[in-house]
Amino acid sequence: MAWITVPRMSFEFCDACGTSLTYEIDNRPNEIDITTGSLDRPEEFAPTRDVFPEEKLSWVELVKPGKT
Repeated sequence: MAWITVPRMSFEFCDACGTSLTYEIDNRPNEIDITTGSLDRPEEFAPTRDVFPEEKLSWVELVKPGKT
């Protein structure tokens, strides 16, 4: 699953949807992660880094450094 991270102050909650679409963690109190697939235009948020690349499936291509 792909996520984007944004400053908490720039995130607006959708009152029409009750699905869990976010992830929050105490050591990043000013940020919130949002599932990329839930966005209206997810193609505007290309991956910029990989998290836990050692756990990737064999067919997953990792993000190249400097590639956006």
